[in-house]
Amino acid sequence: MMVIGELCFFFSASLGVTYLVAEKRVKTRGDFSFFSGALNSLPAIDLWIHRLLLSGIFFLSGGLLIGFFFAREFWQGSWWLDPKVVFALLVWLSYAAILLLRKTDARTKGRWSAKAVVGAFLMAVVVSLVVDHFSDTRHSQKEIRQESAPL
Repeated sequence: MMVIGELCFFFSASLGVTYLVAEKRVKTRGDFSFFSGALNSLPAIDLWIHRLLLSGIFFLSGGLLIGFFFAREFWQGSWWLDPKVVFALLVWLSYAAILLLRKTDARTKGRWSAKAVVGAFLMAVVVSLVVDHFSDTRHSQKEIRQESAPL
């Protein structure tokens, strides 16, 4: 479930880049023939970004709830500092903030939403890489041998 939720965030960020490129093409050339079919206009791309955000927060919420239950049961130490957990929490917070702002303010649709999704995705990736670099969430060989040693 978490993978589907995070993939929705990746695809919404990709569509955010597409929206920004398409908007620039419309301003400079006056036309938009980037895609055909369901993504042939800026409002259609914005609608797909919104749909991906809604489905992503649904799947990610379910995955986080299930994951927190099992992590508490089976992991020891600072499991919440694992880069995957940090990335998932940042993605969920980004989903919630963007969807809340889209619902409360009509000006946050379109370009603002595309920029927010792309920026939030890049921020989540960078923060998760920093946490991965500075945290010690991997088990050492000594710990693994102790865990697997017979009693």
